Amino acid sequence: MNPVTAFTIIMLIWAVSDFVAKKTKSLISSLLVASVIFLVGFKTNIFPEDLLTSSSLLALGQTVVGFIIVHIGTMISIDELKKQWKTVVIGVAAVVGIAAFMFLIGSLFLDQNYVIGAIGAISGGTISVIIVQDAALASGLVMVAVFPVLIAAFQGLIGFPLTSLILRKEATRLKGEYRAGTLKVENRKNITKQSQRPFCQKRCKQRQVRCS
Repeated sequence: MNPVTAFTIIMLIWAVSDFVAKKTKSLISSLLVASVIFLVGFKTNIFPEDLLTSSSLLALGQTVVGFIIVHIGTMISIDELKKQWKTVVIGVAAVVGIAAFMFLIGSLFLDQNYVIGAIGAISGGTISVIIVQDAALASGLVMVAVFPVLIAAFQGLIGFPLTSLILRKEATRLKGEYRAGTLKVENRKNITKQSQRPFCQKRCKQRQVRCS
């Protein structure tokens, strides 16, 4: 397929998806709409199998993923990881548990390739979905590449309203405590001063002056 034509079709699909998301106030995510369009298009052979590869967007996505992973890695604090070791253990255990559950139960209903794609979508985020998608497309499994994206989209369809409800409830609670005068808020100036104190002490020691 002509690269320009393929790129234009994909951009039109995302334009329609964004329009639907805007009209529904993001109740239906653009990712979900795009995934359904791609799924129906590939199933009915309306879209050629080389639509994604011909658009040259996959190569761009692979390059961007590398930058994002490096960026996330530079943001990780080893000291903070040590303090939050319980959270790290729970996260790793959750991923291992999801993978084991999907292989044991999911393999009874789906092909193993679909199970692997589902594991990436359920246990991870956008980056893991892109990695799984690239691997599937590299193996020529177009439908498997669409499958994790569809799962991620349906997760958002259920998760976004639920998250909105929980956050709204928490905001109402905090507003009630604030109006009742029972909400304890630490002075931001004190937090900033305490966070800067180790640096100030180091500078004062180098200059051999007394810190205030």
